[in-house]
Amino acid sequence: MGTLRAIVSPSDLAEVLEPGAEFVGCSFPDLRQETACTVIEILLGEQDANRRAGFYLLRRAPVDFEGRLRSYYEAQGRKI
Repeated sequence: MGTLRAIVSPSDLAEVLEPGAEFVGCSFPDLRQETACTVIEILLGEQDANRRAGFYLLRRAPVDFEGRLRSYYEAQGRKI
């Protein structure tokens, strides 16, 4: 299991967070049953019309999310 810790602005997150991200509540989810997944937390004040504050589960490994994030930043001419 890998861990990726990143601080991503709400506008950047909106570009890279997949539509299939599942809202799982306001507490960190129990991941004992999950294989490869990524958990994203949206803090109060960062929510928008599409995403509320709390935790979201992506059924992809952190390395997959990192690749998506890296590709987005590189396309923008920015470094991760």
